[in-house]
Amino acid sequence: MNMSTATIVIVALIALLAVGVKATPLDDYVNKPDSNYKWFDTNVSYTGPGYRVHILNMTSQQWLTDNDVDRSIWWHYMAIVIPETMKYKDTNTMYITGDYNTDSVPSPDSEDVLLCVSIALTSFAPCSVLFQIPNAPIYFKAEQPPTRRVEDAIIAYTWNHFIENPNEPEWLLRLPMTKAAVRAMDTSEAYLKKNYNMDITGHIVAGASKRGWTTWTTAAVDKRVKAMVPIVMDLLQMIPNVHHMYRAYGGWTFAFKDYYSMNFTQNIDHPNMQLLADVVDPYVYRERYTMPKLVVDSTGDEFFQLDDNYFWWDNVTQYGESHLIFIKNAEHSLVTGLVEVVKTISSFVHDVIANETRPEMTWKFGRNADNTSAWINLTTSEKPKQVKIRWADTLNHTRRDWRLVTGENPCPTISVEGGCVQPVLWQGKDATQIDDTHFCAFHVQHHLQSNRFM
Repeated sequence: MNMSTATIVIVALIALLAVGVKATPLDDYVNKPDSNYKWFDTNVSYTGPGYRVHILNMTSQQWLTDNDVDRSIWWHYMAIVIPETMKYKDTNTMYITGDYNTDSVPSPDSEDVLLCVSIALTSFAPCSVLFQIPNAPIYFKAEQPPTRRVEDAIIAYTWNHFIENPNEPEWLLRLPMTKAAVRAMDTSEAYLKKNYNMDITGHIVAGASKRGWTTWTTAAVDKRVKAMVPIVMDLLQMIPNVHHMYRAYGGWTFAFKDYYSMNFTQNIDHPNMQLLADVVDPYVYRERYTMPKLVVDSTGDEFFQLDDNYFWWDNVTQYGESHLIFIKNAEHSLVTGLVEVVKTISSFVHDVIANETRPEMTWKFGRNADNTSAWINLTTSEKPKQVKIRWADTLNHTRRDWRLVTGENPCPTISVEGGCVQPVLWQGKDATQIDDTHFCAFHVQHHLQSNRFM
């Protein structure tokens, strides 16, 4: 078993009836031929201890037209990492990331490239990085005054367009983001065959935040995905989950600013919002997720909540192997937990590629009759090396809120660059009785021996 200090957070789960999914506009868009697809080797390469990196340039597609946007032809940098010790030549790991189209060629010290280097070195297999997902910045021709949009601001604009024009699903940004990932798998296969005589038949896809969402949708539309690692993106069942956020916070997280500025939150119960979810919500594609999954979340995420998976875990994981890790004392960027993140992902990838057995876990959750205490019964296929339980109280008296950063103004704690640090820390000491104005959450961590990191 090769999971390294995997943090398994046990949560209460709800079982919902599963329904099938037919071809959607996402499938149609990804599978539509596009003569703009091409790639070339930039001839930029660099080496490090035990590996070599090659930089490619890929044009993935045309999205919309020049009458709609200033950047209709999408292009991307790709980094292909080749480990000197290559044991497995049929599987490539692809990490999907962002950056702007105004950026220069990825450098040797790019954190995204270095993550791929770690994965390649520990899995003894190639790894590729796909940049500029989505292409940005983008200006929409109909928007006056012209507004520079990147990341969530692009997504929010396209969601609003769809609400007003539900017969135009190709506007939804998730579609070109997903198609670019599929084309990147094609490019990785072609490059590795041409230059290293590898016959890649499967891919492990990973990405964080918006790219985590793209990881889910890429796995839904392409059967070459043999495993996936969506990172800090667990907003499946998106409409019920957004309602859940409002009830927990008494409003919207500041991280949703781009969305509520485009009236997404106002339109959450609009009939066309369900049509939108029917295209982009990964939950719609749950029956397709038969491959191994490692879901990586953080305990202090300002975008999402600790128990988002309450709305989907049972109905998604019933179709295939699934693992869940919560990185403690980390916010959306995971910067304070990168060592644990990299080790766990690298171990999972190695296990899948090497066809080694991963641990099996089942659990039951219950409460006593008066709802004042709860229990967890966990069964594992391997005896844990160590088990740790941590807990954290909310600091706010009115919100069910474990975020490390909020948008409160004035900030009652520590103000940093327009944000308000909320020091909700997960502790290993004995929990004490809390009053009725706070909430307490528990974090159960199982350490399992890793052959990769002994």
